[in-house]
Amino acid sequence: MKSKNSLPESILVTSTLAQRIQGLRSLNNFTVLDLAKLTKIPIKQIEDIESGLDTWLSSVLRQKLANALKVEPNLLLEVEFKDYVDIKFVDYKICPNCKIDLQLKTYEGFDFNNDVVQLQKFYCSKCPYVITKD
Repeated sequence: MKSKNSLPESILVTSTLAQRIQGLRSLNNFTVLDLAKLTKIPIKQIEDIESGLDTWLSSVLRQKLANALKVEPNLLLEVEFKDYVDIKFVDYKICPNCKIDLQLKTYEGFDFNNDVVQLQKFYCSKCPYVITKD
């Protein structure tokens, strides 16, 4: 596991999760497919992370990526961004930046007690605007 001090400055100065994952993947000479196979995370989800569509990770996802990329999970956590706006109070479904309709993505999974959890995410297909509701 690489410590923060042993990583190149170009990776440490990245300010987004997308840049950090891309930099670490390149440092390890992994393709997106390699990373998907190592982590058992769908390629589409890794592409969503690297494109900036997903701006935060569940703890399980963070741990899988950190292990595959040979870094501490906190190195990913420090650049994550989670928008805590409650979707039920959002009365518009249009991006305030681009003025286009937001897309909806729903994730389902299980928590540590094997209870079903659901995450809904509205996102803009043209800019990084995201609203999530867990």
